[in-house]
Amino acid sequence: MISTISLNPFFKIFDYEAIRQLADSFITIKNQFYIKMKKQQQNQPKKVLQIARYKSAFLRPTGVVARCGKSVYICPDFHKKLSRIVCILGEGDITLTDYLHSVLKHHFEDFGEEINTIHARNQKPIL
Repeated sequence: MISTISLNPFFKIFDYEAIRQLADSFITIKNQFYIKMKKQQQNQPKKVLQIARYKSAFLRPTGVVARCGKSVYICPDFHKKLSRIVCILGEGDITLTDYLHSVLKHHFEDFGEEINTIHARNQKPIL
């Protein structure tokens, strides 16, 4: 008698042991990949959001009056971004001048030594 299994062209006899070994090796590779990725993530310093620090440093009034300062031209894209930051994050409590003053003050505090060093290196003797 002919078996119905042999007549079905879609039915194949599988080597289930080979399939199990292949699946096990795939799982091993996958686990090794995840372990490697986890180690890489652990080696990278985590960036901690410091929202309160940012707000206290940049999103507060400074008392600088715009009409006492100087005009500075910036590209339209930066102006749009800065205006949105001041309007949305500043919640109407700060001006564009306040925000720019805080950002530049922070920049000068962080990079003051570098700025002074570059300036000193670029000074040429008069005579």
